[in-house]
Amino acid sequence: MTNSEDFEKILPDNPLTWAYLPLTHYSNEKRIEIKAKAINGIAKTAKNEKGKATLFSLVNHTVRLTKEEQYIYNQLLEKNITYEEGKMLETIKDVGIEEGIEIGREEGREEGREVITEMLLMNIRFRFGNISLDTEQKVKAMKDHERIRELFTQSFSCDNEEQFKTFLTAN
Repeated sequence: MTNSEDFEKILPDNPLTWAYLPLTHYSNEKRIEIKAKAINGIAKTAKNEKGKATLFSLVNHTVRLTKEEQYIYNQLLEKNITYEEGKMLETIKDVGIEEGIEIGREEGREEGREVITEMLLMNIRFRFGNISLDTEQKVKAMKDHERIRELFTQSFSCDNEEQFKTFLTAN
């Protein structure tokens, strides 16, 4: 197996050199530094964002850090100007993760809104029989999750669709 210092020198302008750096021989104490070098090298040499993302993912999969190591790694990127490009790549990853989480939350909220809307429609159909297309369309057009929940609760106190419509058109 090739020594990590020797491997870095073979093709320093090739992003694959940096992606495969964690697969070379190095002491366990150098895991954090090797990951930082690899990420920084990829950030400097990969020609496009897709290539950076792919190789970044490969390194993250190859060098899995403990929480303590991750903290030290983050500090190393933060404080050492040598790893500036690696820090930017990590920041992009973090932003991407946050955006993904927010998209997931939005999708979850939308799914929750759809479920409570269907529950409301099922309840008023069960209680009042067939309902008018107008009532159904107004309920389905609602976007405010809390308002739909409020209507769901209020629907239990209604005796008929007309009474429910007074709650529906209020506010």
